[in-house]
Amino acid sequence: ACCHCCSHPPAPLSARQAFRMQPELQEQLTKLTEAFVSEAVDFGCALAARRRGATLRPSDLALFMQRSHHIYVPGFNKEYRQYKRPVPSELHKARTVLVRKAQLHPQPQAAAVAGDGAAAGGKAGGVRFSGAE
Repeated sequence: ACCHCCSHPPAPLSARQAFRMQPELQEQLTKLTEAFVSEAVDFGCALAARRRGATLRPSDLALFMQRSHHIYVPGFNKEYRQYKRPVPSELHKARTVLVRKAQLHPQPQAAAVAGDGAAAGGKAGGVRFSGAE
């Protein structure tokens, strides 16, 4: 294994020798890791206190990972569904087609003098859609 925590096969010796981590980078990564773990534990402890528990559960940390970093831990995020966009209705699709058609091919009536009631069919206001053309 490449480390004590996983079952990945070790990297070839030539690849390990080809890359060395600079001490400054290792120090920055250590600081980042410590800050991440500290933030996760603080969030998890706040969740445990909110549910009136005395122990920190893996689900508390999984919720932190999901909410703060959009990392979904398998087996823990079943009750939290992602937002699914609603499917537009047929009426909405028809109206969208008409609006796009009107934008691509403007009508000569649009150049009429503003405020002329006859040009707008005697009605003040917006556009009226009939649904079928």
